[in-house]
Amino acid sequence: MDYMNLKNIHFDDEDVWLPDIRLYNSATGYDAHPFGSVPVLVTYDGNAVWFPPTHIVVRCDMDLSEWPKDEHECLVRLGSWAHHGDQIDMQVQGGQHAGVMTDTLEENNRWKLLHVSANRTYTKLDGHNPYVEVDFVFRVQRQARTQATYVTQTTLGEGH
Repeated sequence: MDYMNLKNIHFDDEDVWLPDIRLYNSATGYDAHPFGSVPVLVTYDGNAVWFPPTHIVVRCDMDLSEWPKDEHECLVRLGSWAHHGDQIDMQVQGGQHAGVMTDTLEENNRWKLLHVSANRTYTKLDGHNPYVEVDFVFRVQRQARTQATYVTQTTLGEGH
């Protein structure tokens, strides 16, 4: 049922409950919140849609042995700090190891995205509520420049 042909309405993100999804392995600190502030679209049947801009900074495992054509895997681990899996049950769209929508990723001329995967982990501890985490793994490759980069070090010595 729609009231006066009202199909949906936008609410300020501070006026509706939003899940406390956090980046567990943030390189900028534990209190970093990766989501920007944008309105929430609520439809007449009660569904809510929220697509905030996201800025995530994580550390990647670096293996420079193949530099300047090196490849690295970067893990992005998301979960809820305050809610257990029966309260917030994050799902990976398309099932385990599903592809991740990459058409909205920001282009970067220094790195090429080779592969991305997602994995949902459901952990039930004895006598406790379950916990849900979603890990995204991004495999990237450095895009070598045509010119070489040289590192020089000047050493000053004192003779005796």
